Amino acid sequence: MKENFNLKKAFLDIRNDFTKGHILKALWKYFLIILGSIVLAAGDEFFLIPYNIVSGGVAGIGVVLNMSLGWDANVVITVFQWALFALGFVLLGARFTLKTLLSSAVYTGFLFIFSQVRNNTTFFNIENLFPNEPLATFLVCGIAGGAMVGIGCGCTFIGGGSTGGTDVFSLSLTKYFYISASVTSFAIDAIIILLNTAFVPNIAPVIIGSISAYACATLIGKLYISNDSYVAIIISSKWQEISDAINTSLERGTTLAECEGGYTGETRTMVLSVFSRREYDDIQKIVFREDPKAFVTILQGSEVNGEGFRKIPYRINREIRYENRFIHKKK
Repeated sequence: MKENFNLKKAFLDIRNDFTKGHILKALWKYFLIILGSIVLAAGDEFFLIPYNIVSGGVAGIGVVLNMSLGWDANVVITVFQWALFALGFVLLGARFTLKTLLSSAVYTGFLFIFSQVRNNTTFFNIENLFPNEPLATFLVCGIAGGAMVGIGCGCTFIGGGSTGGTDVFSLSLTKYFYISASVTSFAIDAIIILLNTAFVPNIAPVIIGSISAYACATLIGKLYISNDSYVAIIISSKWQEISDAINTSLERGTTLAECEGGYTGETRTMVLSVFSRREYDDIQKIVFREDPKAFVTILQGSEVNGEGFRKIPYRINREIRYENRFIHKKK
């Protein structure tokens, strides 16, 4: 627990961002965090909060308490955001909370700014588009709000920051109880969405909230995770010809590994190759031209880094440099 309160390391991490040669990257990173936090606040304030759409997170808690107790949603969100910020400092450490400080400040500040904008203009009144179709209004707001929240979170994550909020709970459970963060995050959002059932007349708002949460998760995945790469696992007696063709025609590398069939007991050479989406059909043509009876399994890669693909993410590279510098100092 003592390590959590090591502010020296936390501030050293930030200072290293602004060393010579890294200033522009640092400014771009913090720009993304600020931009993402503003877009996140816009999605909540213009689309989700005014129409009482609960899609999880602290905004969902704010909406639920507004409907149940009449509390101002923005005030509830601000209180929870900063309370969880403090909890994150205790449970997750100073380095985590300093990364969320900028995002939390910008997000809560712009919630109130956008609230004033919404109250003084009719531009964002979606119900005017569907005056006789309230369900259509809720559906549009749920999808638009979820998409904007996803874009905002994705930009913040790319910048190396965190939006904090209920992520503190999921990351704490991961840290101390070794439970998958994706599982805990989903469970927390699901609980918040299900709480909404006590204050709505039918199931429609819950379904729309779930659609909004799905839109958010999809956009985060598209922005933050490079998922347009695939892995081909090829079993064929003509493995050498297939490997050579992939190397020369697609200019993609291959990995060869000896494997044994569980049923036949025969030893074969497996060809493994990583390729992009635009090469999806090309690699299958190469394989089946050489061997129409080849066994091919294609898996989607969530992220591929290295030569010919995406460079090592800056946030990962920065963490490695910091850890190496710290290890050398200890020695």
